[in-house]
Amino acid sequence: MGLSSDQVRGAHLGGLASGAALRHYETGAVAPLTSNTLLRSTGLIPLTTAFTTVSGTAYFVYIGQVARSVKLNKVYFVTSGTVAAGALVQEYGVATSPHAPNGVNQALTIAALDSTTGLYTGALGRYSNGGNLNYTPPGATHIWAFARWQPATTPPTIANGLACDAGQFAVVSFASVGTPLVVGQVIATPTTVSVTAVTAIAPNLVLATE
Repeated sequence: MGLSSDQVRGAHLGGLASGAALRHYETGAVAPLTSNTLLRSTGLIPLTTAFTTVSGTAYFVYIGQVARSVKLNKVYFVTSGTVAAGALVQEYGVATSPHAPNGVNQALTIAALDSTTGLYTGALGRYSNGGNLNYTPPGATHIWAFARWQPATTPPTIANGLACDAGQFAVVSFASVGTPLVVGQVIATPTTVSVTAVTAIAPNLVLATE
């Protein structure tokens, strides 16, 4: 039987496929994954409040621990504001960490990245990376979705910002203005966010296994 959306927050769950599963970092429960499953943070709450990004800053959102292997391909987000015309750098991917969020800052490693085919054009709507990430993390890997936007002018506003980190550092960021991220890069000391109030602290990023 699949787990409820309360146990794995916001995930669209179905029958077990190829033994793939995601472990909830707070409860330890394991949810089956299918093709086209959407994976959201297992510990943060989406708000109706939007989140305004900072140009050149990469945002990392903890998704969960992969109990068994699954191929990850897309990072989705929804915008609630437009940006002016001009060149737009956009990077989307998956990072890994040694542990689940536990209130201690930890290094992240860029495991998969699409920096050439982002579909975001500046208009309102739902977007993702254009190409597939084709990343299959080993079992027991802790995975994070990330995105970085660097437009010529105003950075995007993302609908339904995430909140209620409760000091666990399930959201971190890394300022990388003008410097592209690369696969294998280790971010030793990402910037942590420790806000216990119901305030949007990160963009709502969703991983897809399609």
